[in-house]
Amino acid sequence: MKENSFRYKTRTDALRGRKLLQTKEKIAIEGLLDEDDYGRIVPPKDGWKIISNHPDGSFYGYQGWTDNFCDLIDNHPVYVDANDAFAGRWMYFMSKMRPNKWNPDYPYDHLIENQKKYDIISGIGDDAHFAPDYKLGIELGWGGILSKIEKYKKINTHKEQQQFYEIHRRAVKSVQNWIKRHIEEIESMIDKEDNEELKTNLIEMAEVNRNIVSKAPQTLREACQWIIWFHLASRTYNRDGAGGQIDELLRPFYEKDLKEGRIDKDLTVYYLACFLINDPIYWQLGGPDGKGGDVASDISFLILEAGDKINTPLNITIRVHDNMNERLFKTGLKYLLKNKNAWPRFSGDKGLIKGFMKHGYSEELARERIALGCNWMSIPGKEYT
Repeated sequence: MKENSFRYKTRTDALRGRKLLQTKEKIAIEGLLDEDDYGRIVPPKDGWKIISNHPDGSFYGYQGWTDNFCDLIDNHPVYVDANDAFAGRWMYFMSKMRPNKWNPDYPYDHLIENQKKYDIISGIGDDAHFAPDYKLGIELGWGGILSKIEKYKKINTHKEQQQFYEIHRRAVKSVQNWIKRHIEEIESMIDKEDNEELKTNLIEMAEVNRNIVSKAPQTLREACQWIIWFHLASRTYNRDGAGGQIDELLRPFYEKDLKEGRIDKDLTVYYLACFLINDPIYWQLGGPDGKGGDVASDISFLILEAGDKINTPLNITIRVHDNMNERLFKTGLKYLLKNKNAWPRFSGDKGLIKGFMKHGYSEELARERIALGCNWMSIPGKEYT
């Protein structure tokens, strides 16, 4: 067990070192960054350029966004590190590459006077606050999502509806091809790798990605890699950083793998460390279970331990409520004081639930509102804020 722990520590230390160098490179090229220390890395010097569909040089509408996203993903460089359990990194802020955020064909001149009067910083044309439903994604897989698109495309036949489904189909296909290009890169690295342990890791990485190109993930490693592919695409599209209740999302895969002897604690922490260092997506741990207890489980603590192993900026929030898991609270506090890296954060539950219920919503639905951004709470897959 100690030998395994040391082996994985060597890999995570190497990943952390590379992450710090990548952050320094971003600062050296782009200047100081007043934002999250994203997993984004510096793109090639003469890299991808936007495809304009308007005289002002920007792009707008379903078609413009889809054409640009698919072209970017189809040409996005691959990224594989033999020390990592997972493939992929993102490089481009597509939404930030627009020279103009709002289509001038739809002016809002009637709002400008009051915007100036009340010193309003308008969000018109800015990034959206919508949290994806990762649970739906890992249950369906990319192939299942395509099947769902095709099903409703046959039912809803209006011209605009057909366009809506077609652009989503194109987006999923581009992500699948992105994964396939990474598989090819991983396979090309296997024969060149002299370290047998890293070669085995690459072989397993390739198999994981082959399994999830179309099918839903079946193991913890596959689930983590599937989630990574989604958030890499989503980050690229519009900077979206919303995650979900990560301990509950991963718990079924963790428990199944553990029962079937596929993983142990050290391997799990290694997977989770690689998962977290990929990008500081906003994840929540713990929270009321509706039965007078907390949803926190063993994997909640392993996620915190994995965060401690890499000790990079993370966006992990622990939900604080009357019946919370006290050990989770104390463990989170320990890592906050130990690492001084601003994680985990703690989110109070009372105001969040009671405030939402004042609008006529049930307590059950209110509990689904979770921490998904800087100071932003939302219901994954259901609520736009």
